[in-house]
Amino acid sequence: MDDHFSRRDLIKGLALFSLAIPTVGLLSTSCVQTTGREDKNTTEAHTYYTLPPLPYPYNALEPYIDSETLKIHHDKHHAGYVKKLNNALRKLEEARNYGNYAEVKFWTKEVSYNGSGHLLHSLYWESMSPNGGREPRGQLKEKIDENFGGISNFKKQFTAVANSVEGSGWGVLAYEPLGDKLIILQAEKHQDLAIWGAVPLLVCDVWEHAYYLKYQNRRIEYIKNFFNVINWETASKKYKLLRGEKKPETGT
Repeated sequence: MDDHFSRRDLIKGLALFSLAIPTVGLLSTSCVQTTGREDKNTTEAHTYYTLPPLPYPYNALEPYIDSETLKIHHDKHHAGYVKKLNNALRKLEEARNYGNYAEVKFWTKEVSYNGSGHLLHSLYWESMSPNGGREPRGQLKEKIDENFGGISNFKKQFTAVANSVEGSGWGVLAYEPLGDKLIILQAEKHQDLAIWGAVPLLVCDVWEHAYYLKYQNRRIEYIKNFFNVINWETASKKYKLLRGEKKPETGT
């Protein structure tokens, strides 16, 4: 398989971002589990989802992200999205099996909302690290310089975008393959305002449950401290994978 074909197929698969289907190599495979199920009407191979473990202890991001918030956020909120996503997929399975499509609109919306919540939370944990906070390097830094005029400008724009999300949502750094550029996006709730085909590299959760115990209504303080634990190394690996890079880059 040549590099062009690999990159093309990868981007095609990642265009399903809005449907919240994790892609091997960009998200941990612990997020997804495939099982087979048979009944009298059909045999299907199902993709159900599992809660990925945190990649670090609950207190690992102190003092910027407190352990109580991290535990509740992961074990309650994220777990809830996974549970509701799987339930919606089962309801759609039942509709197919019994030919009852009256409620598929509702359950499809549940898949979009909870599936996007699961994907973004899985990426959120990977967007932070106890050893984070360093400046980006290598190809990702070059692209940030090209598209934003430097890391300082990037931080200012990302902070302003994330802080101005109306209600609950996310700040997102994404790679947009059609224009071959990095873009900063808002996502309201989990699934609104995304661009089709844009692939998130790192995200900052600005739902109140992500910061309220420690920061109360000081969202901007939380966002600024997010940069103290931001995991540029993982974002860089995702970016190189999307660009079709196979060998690790020296110094990244």
